[in-house]
Order: sequence, then structure tokens, then C-alpha cells
Amino acid sequence: MNSMPGQPITPAVAVSFMDQYGNVATGSTADVTLAIASGSHSGILSGTTTRPAVNGIATFTDLAIGPEGNGYMLTATGGSLPPVNSASFDVIIGTCGKPASLTIPATNSTGTISIIWSASDVSGATYILEQSKDGGAFTEVYSGTNISASIIVTASGTYTYRVKAAKDGYITSGYTVGSTGCVVQLTCPAPASLTVPATNSTGTISITWSASDVSGATYIIEQSKDGGAFTEAYSGTNTFANIAVTANGTYAYRVKAAKDGYFASGYTLGSTGCVVHLACGKPASLTVPATNSTGTFYLTWSASDVSGATYILEQSKDGGTFTEVYSGTNTFANIAVTANGTYIYRVKALKTNYDTSDYTVGSTGCVVHLACGAPASLTVPAANSTGTFYVTWSASDVSGATYVVEQSKDGGAFTEVYSGTNTFANIAVTANGTYTYRVKALKTNYDTSDYTVGSTGCVVHLACGAPA
Repeated sequence: MNSMPGQPITPAVAVSFMDQYGNVATGSTADVTLAIASGSHSGILSGTTTRPAVNGIATFTDLAIGPEGNGYMLTATGGSLPPVNSASFDVIIGTCGKPASLTIPATNSTGTISIIWSASDVSGATYILEQSKDGGAFTEVYSGTNISASIIVTASGTYTYRVKAAKDGYITSGYTVGSTGCVVQLTCPAPASLTVPATNSTGTISITWSASDVSGATYIIEQSKDGGAFTEAYSGTNTFANIAVTANGTYAYRVKAAKDGYFASGYTLGSTGCVVHLACGKPASLTVPATNSTGTFYLTWSASDVSGATYILEQSKDGGTFTEVYSGTNTFANIAVTANGTYIYRVKALKTNYDTSDYTVGSTGCVVHLACGAPASLTVPAANSTGTFYVTWSASDVSGATYVVEQSKDGGAFTEVYSGTNTFANIAVTANGTYTYRVKALKTNYDTSDYTVGSTGCVVHLACGAPA
């Protein structure tokens, strides 16, 4: 008999008790013990080495022996009989039979290649499948007990395969090589759907599409306006895009998937075009001060939802016709009025290629009651001996005001001594006394300011100049 290292000896070892006539002594039930015969080999015998005879025969079903080598013998001892050696045998290593065939598809376009092979003649073998791309080095792509594998590749090319069988205690088989390589021409599957809104009024169109079944694909969105040529509007890995358009029209869209090493997919078309009718959103609010007394005040409004809009601000006085008072891209304006009254304001947004928005009207009018601010100070000299001196004052906060300076002598009535737009006056008096001054500001359509009084009077003591 021959055996393989560590594998159960087959057929099972059997030891028979024989009588003097050479027949099996069927009545014997004595124990039989097996061991490697002394001097035959220095191996190891494992398994159950002692078994009782049944009908005169002791059978050893799980004996294993190793390592490999030639000239092994077993010694059997049992009962009162002398030891007996077996015939010489060898322990050899077996070889896994290689798979008889390896079947590979000639072409593939999905990137998942189904490969099958026949089984080795050694049961329980493990199969190692290796792959080479375009004549390059072989690398392992599968290891297991199945006789098929689904291999995923990520680039186009010609893929060659080979398989071998392996098992513990056996020499690995040679390779079985597929008779042909698999020519892979990968194509990205097109997105299944492309969703486009039917209408739009803002100029920003939100488009979505389903993913390709090839992960990591890039998507190309193309746009056509009013039946014109398609041009690229988006390229990226998202499955959505916000497309900005700047003119009214009907916009059609299509999408394709692409990836390095793959052919681009066919186009998926949106089932409908998007009819764009652009309109500027009106400002949500317009803030107007309730009252004003200077004739200059700020108005502010919120921005349109369309960026880059121009705003038209219009004004009505006391319920009259609206007239434009501001046009520009700011969301505020500094308004100047020159007469008392109630001023109402409204604002609208417009932009080229967009419909003009509706008006937003201020919730209240601004009641204007104009008044000149009084000069903050009036400077008068404390004393004078010539009868001619300067009086100066600060300007009103209303530009273009006229100033009226009044004079009182020794506590008497005030009389006007100057009227004009200067902030100074050269005063001439002809008698001694204490002169007090006050000034006020006035302007057409404005209430006259309060008086500003000099903090001191000017004590005049006239003296004749000596003859030269």
C-alpha cells in the first residue's frame, strides 16, 4: 500500500488472527496495537493505534502517517502472538489535478465578467484564478472553492485568465489557461430619467437625473434654447444642477454619463422643455420715515430675488402724480424735497430680458414740515469804541438759508440791521450804549428758525479820535 502525509491510509489497515491452518480465527477478540516498525522510518503514526479484533480481524480506519518517505513498515502486536511486520510501503505527496477547462466570454461591455471552470479530480480543492490585462503580469482575482467567479474590471482592454487547484497535503496543480481573452469595451449606462420643470420665472432652473449604474460617473448636461444647438451647461459628478438662463424661451435638456476607461452613454432627454418667462421679484418691503423736518431723508427697500436688478423709486406729493426720483442698483436712496407736504413712495425692480416687477408701496407716507435750524452760536464783541464792529454766527443746517440779524440798544426793541446769506455782518452804531444782537435763519418753504442770541451785549463807548 501507499499513503499521503497526514491523510488517512486507504484502504484501511486490517490485521487478521490466523489459526494453524491459515484460516482467520473468527473467535478472536484480542486487542491489536500498531506502530511504525523499528528501523524502518522515523515518522509519526497518528489516529487510533489500538483496536479490538472483530471476528478475528482488527480494522484501523483513521490511521495517518508522515512525513513523506519510502520504506515504511508497520508492526502489529496482539494477544500472546509475536510481533508481525507489514510489507514495506511508501508515503508520497499527491498532486491536485488541474481543471480540465476554463470558459471565458469573448467580449464584455458591463465590466462584470462571468468565468467558469471544471472541478479538479481532488475533492475539496481551492481554486486560484489569476488575471492579466493587455498582456501584463498575472494577479490573483479569486480564491475559493467555487468553480465560477464574477470578476469586476474598471477599464477597457483584453483580459486573459488562468486557474489552478490547490489543497493542503497536495502539490498545487498546473494552470489551465482560457483559450481566448475577454475583450472588454465598457460603456456607461445612460441615466434612466431626467426631470426638468415645465415652467420657470426666476432664471434658475433646477434639474435632476438618476445615477448611472457605473459608480463614479461624470454627467454632462446639455441645453438647447428654442430648438437651437445643444451646448454644455453642466459637467460633474452630482445628479442635479441649477442652471442659470438670462432670457425668455423654451429650454430643452439632455444628459449623458462618462467615465475614464468607458465609452460615454447615450443621451437621456427630458420629457418636456422648460418654458422660461423671467420676471423680477418685487422688493418685499419699502421703509419710509413717518416725519421729516430737514427736507432730506433716507428710504430703504429689500432686494429683488433677481440679482443685478435696477430699482426705480417714485414719489407722489399730497396724492399727486408719481414721478421718478431714483434709478440704480442700490437698495436705498437719499431723497431731498423742497416743500412741506405728505410724500408717498413706491419702488419696482427691472432687468434686461426680465419682466418688470410689481410696485412695492411704503406702508406710510412721510409728512414733511420743513424748518430752518437756528445758528448754533452768535459771536458779539464785548466792547467797542469806534462805532463799527463785526458780528458772526454759525450756519444753519439748511443750506442756502437767509440770515436776519436784529439789534436792541439798552434793552429797547429789536430792529433788523442785516439780512443776507453771509454768516457775518459789519455793524455801525452812532451812539454810546449797550447793544444786544440776535439772529434767525429763514428760507422759502421752510419754517423760520428760532433766534440765537449773543451771550453778551457789546458796550459801545464812542471817543473822538485826536487830530492827526
